[in-house]
Amino acid sequence: MNGFWLRLRAVENRGSVVLLALFFVLAAHTHSAEIYEDPPVVSPDESKKVGIRFWTADMGTEWSITLSQSHRVLYRRHLPDKLDVRYVKVSWAPSSQALLLGENYKDGMDLTLLRIRHRHVRVTHFDLADRMVDKEARELPIQAALQSDAPVERVMWSSLKWLSSTRCTMLYIMHGLGYEGEGNVTIDFHGKRPVMKTSHLRPLSNPDSFNAGD
Repeated sequence: MNGFWLRLRAVENRGSVVLLALFFVLAAHTHSAEIYEDPPVVSPDESKKVGIRFWTADMGTEWSITLSQSHRVLYRRHLPDKLDVRYVKVSWAPSSQALLLGENYKDGMDLTLLRIRHRHVRVTHFDLADRMVDKEARELPIQAALQSDAPVERVMWSSLKWLSSTRCTMLYIMHGLGYEGEGNVTIDFHGKRPVMKTSHLRPLSNPDSFNAGD
């Protein structure tokens, strides 16, 4: 009988060691996933703000975007690491009733429009990167010297301008896989359904645009 309790005690001890080891592994993982937070982007009327947090995950970086008003969360979105998002940009409309998010991936940028009415948020996502990939093959001359270059595309965020409280325009630039160019992008949401329009693509006017920290 005493031998049975000794064996049981040994099993419990081994289990405690395993649980303790698991605790330290989880603690180390939590500590290594340090969370970074950008300064909040406040609306023009200072009534709302967007907070952006990011942290390193298994396959890349995860992101959390939160829109709040008076400490009440109006919208929250999680961007998992599998999307390979490199950074997120924010631009408020002059009315403070809408904002545009730019989600930059390795080889392109998509846009998400948030329209705020009281405490309700309408979300419209634009697959800008996919549209531009299709357009460049149709509208730009292929350049053999660029065929081996990795694709790099994005909105030049410093070029974004609000023409009104429901309309904005920006410059999209691209380079790689045989193409290099730029085009204008316009978002218009004065009606019920937001519309994104893109201009005909043209040669890149300033190749140094990719080195600009915008």
